Amino acid sequence: MVSIYNPGSAEILMSPSVFVSLVILRLFPMWLHGFISMVLPSAWRGSAYGSAEHRNILSWMIEIGKDNEKQPADLAHLEVIMSLASIHTSQMNAVHVLYDLTSHPGYIEDLREEIKQVIKTDGPWMEWKKTSFSKLRLLDSFMKESQRLNPPTQLSYHRILLKNHTLNDGTILHKGSHICMPVTAIQNDEAVTSDPSLFDGFRYYKMRQREDEGHLHQFATTEATNLNFGHGKYACPGRFFAALEIKIVLVRLIMDYDFKLKDGQTRPANLFAHEFIFPNPDGEFLVKRRRVEERLLLI
Repeated sequence: MVSIYNPGSAEILMSPSVFVSLVILRLFPMWLHGFISMVLPSAWRGSAYGSAEHRNILSWMIEIGKDNEKQPADLAHLEVIMSLASIHTSQMNAVHVLYDLTSHPGYIEDLREEIKQVIKTDGPWMEWKKTSFSKLRLLDSFMKESQRLNPPTQLSYHRILLKNHTLNDGTILHKGSHICMPVTAIQNDEAVTSDPSLFDGFRYYKMRQREDEGHLHQFATTEATNLNFGHGKYACPGRFFAALEIKIVLVRLIMDYDFKLKDGQTRPANLFAHEFIFPNPDGEFLVKRRRVEERLLLI
């Protein structure tokens, strides 16, 4: 597989470049996309590094894919989905949680105490197993509440109908129609979430205290009223890895650093592009390393 490659920054810059390119391309009609893509800044930067032979997931997909799965458009679609799902959304979730922690500092000590309790039962955090992170129910709840108010997109569950379909109320959806679900509107409906405008970091922790609901309402849990990871047999298969990945990052940050908004500052406002929601890249808050005896590795 021959590809344009910048060994110094390709892995880091790929996701942001794709999103910027996506937003720009959607401003133009489809028939112009081929031309516009050639004049994007990311294309100029990539061409400066020439071509090289590389073994990667794209070459693997070409080797094992069926004939109808090897078209350039199909391969590009699959690779973008995998890359964005595994990197960009997890990064955004972690940043949203940090913004919410600085905006609601009263939760931090409870989260630290929970982490300390798991260290007491499961040993040093570097030796934790997946089951150890599953014990962080307060942190899991805080992450889910942060995601509820700051989902990666307001629309999800995108589908294109392969045949006509009639809904229960008689509405006819025609073949070829593009349909999707209003994620934000559904999960923030008062019939689904009480006081939806209120940030309650332990909302889902309290829900898990109900009888027979201890395994429900987790960050990676899907349901008909929470579609951030999809639902049913097509739910995101990487959601469990994403939850673990974000927790690993947050545990270290929460235990090793103090966070505080600047005086008079409020939570950095989200940015919106089409239906997508992004944490503000220009947001600022104060960070101070905690005392040596309080940091994670020495507990």
